[in-house]
Amino acid sequence: MNSSRNTIIEKYLEDYPIPVTLRSTETIVWQMKSSICKIYLNNGNKGTGFFCKIPFPDYNHFKSFLITNNHVIDESQLKKENSFDITINNDTINKKIFIGERMVYTSKLYDTTIIEIYEDKDNIQNFLQLDFDINENNFDNKYINKSIYILQYPNHDKAEVSYGIIKSVDLTKKYDIYHYCSTQQGSSGSPILNTRTNKLIGIHKGACNNFNFNKGTLLIYPFKEFISKMKSKSFLIINTSIKKEKIEAMKKIKEEYKLILDNPLTNFGCSVGLKNPNNLFEWKCTILGPKDTSYKGGIFILDIKFPDNYPIKPPKIAFRTPIYHANINPRKPSSPNGEELGHICIPTLNLWKPEFTMRELLIHIFGLLYMSNPDNPYALNRAYEIKYNPKLYEEKMKYFTKKYANPNVADKKYNESWDFSYP
Repeated sequence: MNSSRNTIIEKYLEDYPIPVTLRSTETIVWQMKSSICKIYLNNGNKGTGFFCKIPFPDYNHFKSFLITNNHVIDESQLKKENSFDITINNDTINKKIFIGERMVYTSKLYDTTIIEIYEDKDNIQNFLQLDFDINENNFDNKYINKSIYILQYPNHDKAEVSYGIIKSVDLTKKYDIYHYCSTQQGSSGSPILNTRTNKLIGIHKGACNNFNFNKGTLLIYPFKEFISKMKSKSFLIINTSIKKEKIEAMKKIKEEYKLILDNPLTNFGCSVGLKNPNNLFEWKCTILGPKDTSYKGGIFILDIKFPDNYPIKPPKIAFRTPIYHANINPRKPSSPNGEELGHICIPTLNLWKPEFTMRELLIHIFGLLYMSNPDNPYALNRAYEIKYNPKLYEEKMKYFTKKYANPNVADKKYNESWDFSYP
């Protein structure tokens, strides 16, 4: 890459090298510069926005929208008679956007404003290079450590491109994404792209925790909320489809729950119950440590969450009680592999099939307490212990079972990584 390009700080190139060709860089830069705009308001304020297409009202149709921040365009600017000026691609085109009868959405929580665009009327059809996928499954931990490109208007009018590495995607708070960013300047409302797919994945807000981190907002949530508020007939059809899918999942979960209650897993030391009597989609499971193992006397609590499209997709199951086991994740959610604390690595979950049942799954998890798989561990030191120092491994199993899996603390919620410091 040409070292004279002033769009990337060389220090960050050295610290976080990303294998990307000049050609792919130029393609991404072109797409971003063709979609970003500056917004000029009647009160003299200005900010950054960008154009993109999102699936609306379904994945067979796309609509065009202008996306910016709520602190740029808030409710006061979204009145029907209001308008604002925009310039696109470093002022190569000037347009005036009238609010009129457009679909609009604004959220202080997400600091996001979404405005429908009429491509022909607004004459910006050639500036809609970015499309946005609102499929929540695409925003999981597979993005961790992937590179992104960010288009910025820093403190002047020249658009600049930088890149960084996604460090976390927080699907709990539903609005945070952090990335290392190769520029010190802030920006407002700039698109974030994944370099592998060139798909828009977020909106950069430029709030810095420190020199190394910039903070952005995932757009998946405001987009979903925005679509849910649209009362079009086509959306109601989608909503009905989603509802039917969830109803089918509910029937399946209810059937499996009754099956376990009618034929308890007593011989396997397992019992299940609903975390909330009004919610079939969240179970609580208790497993007693098998008497002829090093987990003897232990009480282990597991959380089970079913997706709306179960059994097409598997349930999420995780140990809440800390357990010393080679195939159960001891790290918190921001760990490099991205899997949640207590995640269980077994073929039944990893190679899930819709014909599998919860009864089978719980029996397999119980069996995991009898046998660890050192060839697919979460921690190499545990695999080493199993193979070369099994006595130490068993001692640790007993020690941490006594420490964590006793009736007084087994059901405690551990928010950080489990402490497996061994005396």
